[in-house]
Amino acid sequence: MCLDSGPISGPAAYGSGSKSEFSIHQKQISPSKKYGISASASSSLDKRQQQRPIQPAESSDSGALTVYGTLSETPPTSTRRVHVLSDTPPTTSSRRPAAALAAGQDVSPYGPLSPRLVHNDSIGEGVSSQSERGDYGYFKGTLDTSSRKKKLPTIKSFHIARELLMTERTFVTDLKIVCEHLKTAFEPIKVILHGARVLTDLFTSIQPILDFHKGHLTELEAKISAWERSADVDSEGSSDFRIGDSLLCAVHNTIHHYKQYMQQLPVYMASLDELYRTKKSFQNAYRHFEERKVCYLPVNALLLKPAHRLLVWQQILARLVGFYLEEAGENNADLSDCRVAMDRISAVNKDNRHTLESIENYVKLIELERDLADVENLVQPNRIFLREGCLQRWSKHGAVSRMFLIFNDCLVYAHRTHNSSTSSKDVSFRLHGQIPLRGLMLEDGDAYGVTKDLPHCFTVYGANRSIIVAASTHMEKQRWIEDILCAVKIAKESKLDLLPESATIKSTHSNDDVRTESNASTFSPSEDPSSGTRSLIASSSASASDDRQTSHRANSTLHVCWHRQTTLTKEDLHKASKNQMSGYLVRKFRNSSGWQRLWVVQTQFCLFFYKSHADDEPLANLPLLGYEVGPPSLDDDINKDNVFKLHYKTHFYFFRADSHYAYSRWLESIRTACLCKTPMNPVVPLQLSSN
Repeated sequence: MCLDSGPISGPAAYGSGSKSEFSIHQKQISPSKKYGISASASSSLDKRQQQRPIQPAESSDSGALTVYGTLSETPPTSTRRVHVLSDTPPTTSSRRPAAALAAGQDVSPYGPLSPRLVHNDSIGEGVSSQSERGDYGYFKGTLDTSSRKKKLPTIKSFHIARELLMTERTFVTDLKIVCEHLKTAFEPIKVILHGARVLTDLFTSIQPILDFHKGHLTELEAKISAWERSADVDSEGSSDFRIGDSLLCAVHNTIHHYKQYMQQLPVYMASLDELYRTKKSFQNAYRHFEERKVCYLPVNALLLKPAHRLLVWQQILARLVGFYLEEAGENNADLSDCRVAMDRISAVNKDNRHTLESIENYVKLIELERDLADVENLVQPNRIFLREGCLQRWSKHGAVSRMFLIFNDCLVYAHRTHNSSTSSKDVSFRLHGQIPLRGLMLEDGDAYGVTKDLPHCFTVYGANRSIIVAASTHMEKQRWIEDILCAVKIAKESKLDLLPESATIKSTHSNDDVRTESNASTFSPSEDPSSGTRSLIASSSASASDDRQTSHRANSTLHVCWHRQTTLTKEDLHKASKNQMSGYLVRKFRNSSGWQRLWVVQTQFCLFFYKSHADDEPLANLPLLGYEVGPPSLDDDINKDNVFKLHYKTHFYFFRADSHYAYSRWLESIRTACLCKTPMNPVVPLQLSSN
């Protein structure tokens, strides 16, 4: 069969055109010519760069779930048994009243606002159509019962195909958010923006991908449902079911849409960022949409989903091919189609690798610039994000927390601040200082002997200044030192035209807290971090800084790293793009006896919880950075199979999968999202299985 002769007809051929995928070649048009944006915005995508991650929430404790919803003075009355999310049930008097929100006080979405899950013991497994979220952070669910547990085929290929179906459901939902909700949100301002051709082109290029995947999802659901029914006859499940033919048709008939979208995605990203910076009406519409519950990820992260979907497809197809080779060798009827489909997607991903890295970095720089309240030119051509994280910096007041960021040309640190003129949730970071990498030197330990009992220190020398910082662990300190030294070496060896055009990050506020390290005085151990220093170059327009709005998303990775005292690299961000899971899990809390079934999506270092896969808005989210995950211990008294435990400080959550394959995949995916570096204790699972 010739794969290049045009679209394949058959059950998977949805919305295919008459052209061969290999005949589509679209000429790249520079954004400055096509959409009238500045050359600097478009040129910032010409080099290798990386991504924006995701949706945690801020808190002083920052270990518990974030629940979406409003608060009321009293919890809803119910005769059902109530299981409390937090380890100690909070009393009504300990909770901050709803009036505190109106007064602009800081109400943490963690801990005090922990949701309570109301379970109906008479309802079997499955999500009740009557369940709905109530006031005071409550949402209703159902109790899992093993007596009504669905019988599933045991053959591994079924569970791999089922994982593909689950992630396909989430992908279609993500595309609907862009093509339906986002498009509707931008519709009123298109007249103000004189048509906004970039918006029209964006939705036009992504709509065919959504149309195809709707049909593909319907076919996958029919195939998996038929495969499930076969388990009633054969417990292993019929081995005659094939999924490769459908996947090969899907790849052939939609790959040209992906190529076209990826070709223009840098233009779309640069144009949207330019509109955000220059058009107040667009910025307001953009921010208001991101504040809606349906927009569970930042807009830029949603626009990257089609590119990331190809990476997920490649991984799932690789598992199928590996299983077929292991079980049946070259004789499996499904192997050939799966292998061809995998090779086609692998080739596209290889061609798009540098483009995707560049866009991901560009998105990350945009996110950081919006999180840093007084920075205006962080996004620069050739600037590459390398690492972010929380370190302790020594001052006359002792150790103070600072967020440090490593780029390929400078080391930047910032402090956390509240915007008193707006609501309490408007929390951001303010630039505190920067050190150019050229000429920067490091010394392990406290070079001045002033930190006393502060462990894991190292000293940073930059031009005429030095600072003492400390990490939380020895391993983390070594990672920071290695990354800084590597960045310094690259900066020294790089030509000047390969480094960012502007070596100094500008502040929009003339502020004594912000300094250029190379122009400050020599370090004094008793120096206050905010005294007697020269500010960075201020913005030439004071009115522009007044109109500037800080980031409203207090749940980006910058905020989560601050709360969890952890760190994140560009490699971690790239791994997150292909580390995605979706499916049903049953969940319980440490002090409860019931299990609640929820649809769970793991993406961008975060778990999102829904009543069912058909819902658009999440009930709650749980940032994973800093968490530990593994099998439950004997003390947890969990007498069920396929259970794993998530814990951070005093927060404990238990999740149960419906098969050993799903359990293994969820454990692997969440360990990657948690950035777990230590291996699991193999003794605990053996002890549990022996009991």
